[in-house]
Amino acid sequence: MPAIVKRCVARRDARLHATVVGERELFRRDTGGARLPLRGGSALAWFGGRLALVQDDADAVALVEPRDGRVTTVPVPRTADDPPRFDFEACVRFGSAAGPETLLLLSSGSRKPPWRLAQLADPLRPRVAVRAADGLYAMLRAAGDFTGGVLNIEGALARGRGLRLFNRGGRGGFNASVDLPRQAFLPQSPGAGVMPGADRVTRYDLGMLDGIALGFTDVAAAPAGGTLFVAAAEDSAGATVDGAVAGSVAGIIRRGHARWIEIRDAAGALHGQKIEGLCLDPADPGRGWAVTDADDAGVPARLYRLEFHGPW
Repeated sequence: MPAIVKRCVARRDARLHATVVGERELFRRDTGGARLPLRGGSALAWFGGRLALVQDDADAVALVEPRDGRVTTVPVPRTADDPPRFDFEACVRFGSAAGPETLLLLSSGSRKPPWRLAQLADPLRPRVAVRAADGLYAMLRAAGDFTGGVLNIEGALARGRGLRLFNRGGRGGFNASVDLPRQAFLPQSPGAGVMPGADRVTRYDLGMLDGIALGFTDVAAAPAGGTLFVAAAEDSAGATVDGAVAGSVAGIIRRGHARWIEIRDAAGALHGQKIEGLCLDPADPGRGWAVTDADDAGVPARLYRLEFHGPW
């Protein structure tokens, strides 16, 4: 069955405001107690009263205390059959603080197979389990209506009985979302049936910032319905190649319309960093956190406090 493709053109909305009101560098301790930079973050989610920071180029999930920035790392186990780099770029939480919580980690799919998913469980005794997902990613890579030929998953949301994945556009690829049933993310076994197809797609024209095309970098559920997103303007030659960054925007998708505004600092200047992760404050929907990826293992990730004002 051919995909049902919708289209959405985003516009800049000057009534919106997204402001950085605080920041801190993040560090971790190694087994000997040495203080080391926490490598750049690629996604954020609330997990057991802490911020779970997903790293695309490190075999660990960082759990960050939002009040003081204290970091606990949870190792991601690997075997000889795993890829050299898991490349986890998105995550989605299931459950709630009142019940069992799990966090699903998704690879971007931009690199060569094999591809993996991982699950972080139990906030009190956190642990990560990794499983193969070659069937899922082979299906996604073949879904040209969704990817435009370049798969690069950067965001994920739980929606009813399924998930909505967001692909980051770039040279040759689409900014797009696709809805998939939850069964597509369950462990697959021979004879388990046909992998569900990517047949409900929305493509987004996000526009440009300072002459550079915007691409999704993370998403979060909006309290009043819809989807909050962050997108970066990065002059990159491809999904696995870093480039110069002009800045980032925050936006809202609701009822088929998308609006965004530049992320600025408290003085009103354009915040010129590549925002890769977004998480709202469960106690105050007008505030949230964001994390940067400096694409440099020697530079610590930065956790930013954001405030949102206007008709979000």
